[in-house]
Amino acid sequence: MTLPDRRLRWLLWVALALVGAGLWAFVIRGADGPEDPSFGEASSDAPGDPDRVPLPGFSELAISVDPGDGRGLLDWCLLAALNAEQRSKGFIGVDQLDGYPGMLFVYAEDWQNSFHMRGVPIPLSIAWLDVDGQIVRTTDMEACPEGGADCPIYSADGTYRMAVEVPKGGLEELGIIPGSTTKITGKCAARA
Repeated sequence: MTLPDRRLRWLLWVALALVGAGLWAFVIRGADGPEDPSFGEASSDAPGDPDRVPLPGFSELAISVDPGDGRGLLDWCLLAALNAEQRSKGFIGVDQLDGYPGMLFVYAEDWQNSFHMRGVPIPLSIAWLDVDGQIVRTTDMEACPEGGADCPIYSADGTYRMAVEVPKGGLEELGIIPGSTTKITGKCAARA
């Protein structure tokens, strides 16, 4: 046997030993994991009303709000508008939130579009938030269920990365007040 053949045989044994150790770790040690492991599940302390009813075509996300007023962190599960189609629909035709305190509109980059209430049957409050979760602007928006041309347009007067819409007057309950910081924290609690 020549020297290169010995090295090749040695490398083959090392590779087999590493594969064997990997299988042992995966099969034997993995058996100590949870009975039903899953990736990306919400933790048991994730927010969300277990009886909430999702709005068809929308996602949901958990947020954490530090109101900055000594209340501590407030965690919420909101409907989430993550793409252009969801963002353009928003609360059009929706008169009940079914266990959600509001809707979170998420943008991948700084944005400066206006919002309208055409076809929205309930009055809402909105907070536009920058990339750091700080308030850019808040305002109340009146219902415009008939969707007429005279529905007002509401603007942030600056760029934003997120917007939160809630039933009129509900921003304070969520802790979204001047000086607050809001951030997306992940998944909501499991539904019943």
